[in-house]
Amino acid sequence: MTGFLNHVQDFSITHAYVAPPVVLYLSKLPQSQQSSLSSLRMLTSGGAPLGEELIKAVYQQLNIPVRQAFGLTESTAISHIQRWAKWNTSIGSNGPPLPGLGIKFVDENDQVVFEREGEMCMRGPTIFK
Repeated sequence: MTGFLNHVQDFSITHAYVAPPVVLYLSKLPQSQQSSLSSLRMLTSGGAPLGEELIKAVYQQLNIPVRQAFGLTESTAISHIQRWAKWNTSIGSNGPPLPGLGIKFVDENDQVVFEREGEMCMRGPTIFK
C-alpha cells in the first residue's frame, strides 16, 4: 500500500477507483501517513458492498467521501454509480444506472418484479450480447 500512498502524493491524485480492501486499509491508516492523501477528494469502490460504518470511518478520519459503484464484465465495468452529491445520503446503494442503460428485475418466470428479489437484466450500447 505504500506504493498507492506514494502515487497519490507524487501525482496529486484527486479521485481513485479502489477495491474494498483499500478502503479498509485507509480506514486504519495511522495519523503519521494521512498527509500523503491530502489531494484526494473522493474514492469510488466496487467489487463488494461496503458497510456504512466503514464509509463513515474513512470520512471521519480522512475527510474523504467514499461512493460505491456496481458493474459486470458483460457491461464493460461500471453500470451503476452513486451521485457525487448523494454519497452520504445513499450509503448501501450503488446508485442509479448510467445514462443509456435499461435495467429490469425479473422472477424465475421472466415476469418483471418490483421491490423484491429478482434477476437483474440490462440492455444498452455497452452490454455484450
